[in-house]
Amino acid sequence: GCRVGWDLAHAVGNVPLKLHDWQVDFAVWCTYKYLNGGAGCIGGVFVHSNNLKDNQLATLDGWWSNNESTRFAMLDNIDRDTTALGFRVSNPSIHQCAALAASLDIFEEVGIEQIRAKSMIATQYLQHLLQTELADTGLCQFTLLTPLNPQERGAQLSFRPIGITAQQIHDELEKVGVVIDIRDDIIRIAPAPLYNSFTDIFQFVTLLKEAIITLKSICE
Repeated sequence: GCRVGWDLAHAVGNVPLKLHDWQVDFAVWCTYKYLNGGAGCIGGVFVHSNNLKDNQLATLDGWWSNNESTRFAMLDNIDRDTTALGFRVSNPSIHQCAALAASLDIFEEVGIEQIRAKSMIATQYLQHLLQTELADTGLCQFTLLTPLNPQERGAQLSFRPIGITAQQIHDELEKVGVVIDIRDDIIRIAPAPLYNSFTDIFQFVTLLKEAIITLKSICE
């Protein structure tokens, strides 16, 4: 059958991944989202060991695809690294690697299972506050696009406000120093379990509520 690759941009650093055990052919991801590498940081790749044995696999080779031990031997033919490192083309930015390494040290210390456990509680708390402070009070109805079951979602909640646009809310929150992410008419909120507290979540919803009250008073 065909080989299947996965885009794990919203999964890595967010949920536990066992790519080798799951027999995933290959996967790629960025590191600037949940891995906290910062904007423009390097990407990552996983290639299952089963696929590394295929000598007919078409690859894009660079000088860093070569085994480190013979990289500067200037051989006529490539001595390709037989691990996923063989898919590298050139050397990455040392500054990006340093920022990412610092973040990965924290991930290793805390553990992805612990991070995931707090994340599920955090999104449940955020969902509860959105429901009780906005919808149940009649202040602002919204459509939650993210699965209701925390085990079926990551750290992000996506919702569409009704009666007020996402852009209006974005602009009002920006006035008090809060920047949210919007996609068309959808608001995306992701409490980061490593550094966002439950107090942060409560304060955000409080400011969100105040922003909506201000917008509704202007409309009236």
